[in-house]
Amino acid sequence: MYSQLWCRTGLLGLLWLISAGFMSAQTPARTELTVTAMHPAADSPLRLGANFSLRIHYDSPAAFRLRIQGERQGTTIPGITHASPRYGPGAGEAIAWLAFDHLAQLDRILLVAEDAATGHVLTSLALPLTLTWSADAPPGAPAPVWVQELNQHAQLAITREMQAPADGGDDFWVNLFLQAVFLTVPGYIILQIALPWWTRDRWRKAAWAPLIVTVPMFLFVVFASTAGGSNLAPIWLLLVCPPACFYLVFLALFFWLKQKRA
Repeated sequence: MYSQLWCRTGLLGLLWLISAGFMSAQTPARTELTVTAMHPAADSPLRLGANFSLRIHYDSPAAFRLRIQGERQGTTIPGITHASPRYGPGAGEAIAWLAFDHLAQLDRILLVAEDAATGHVLTSLALPLTLTWSADAPPGAPAPVWVQELNQHAQLAITREMQAPADGGDDFWVNLFLQAVFLTVPGYIILQIALPWWTRDRWRKAAWAPLIVTVPMFLFVVFASTAGGSNLAPIWLLLVCPPACFYLVFLALFFWLKQKRA
């Protein structure tokens, strides 16, 4: 009796350990951002056009890009920001900087790590800092070595990214395919306007058919981009515009052949 009890208890414990290990393996690691230095120091006045730079240690399971923005009382203040290369996966150092060419006062800096492939936000870091850019601010101290080094590394990484498609034949065809897919969006809009005007009778009704799907999708994209603030909403158009565009192309071709035979 006791042996059976111990056996069942051990089996349940083993199953619990296996399930716990499985769940922990399925839980993805979190992207971590840590600011290790800043230039100039917090609360320092900055001249117009001067950069406020952050030295960042990261540890991320996925490749990402950094975005920095300044805020005042919860409102984003548009400014001049750095172009971010791809960072990660893994651990390393990154730089992010922000500047203004007009009078600006900030009470918070927001760092956002966005997935390099999808643009989804992986993590964010808010820094409560008081920063002011003005024309009469005194000259700042020279930038430390880490600012120059990390800026150079970032620029080299961006240059390599820009040159990479030209070096690989496969990338050329991938880019060509993607450009063709993107062109189906304006192509569909042009065909959707032109075909109902050009065709007649049942052909015209067939030309109106894609609107059953595309109109709700366009309305959704407009709402998500404006009210929802989503920068990725237009991607949904790539799901409906390519098939709708090809449908109208074939419809126009068949109508033209019919007119030619008549």
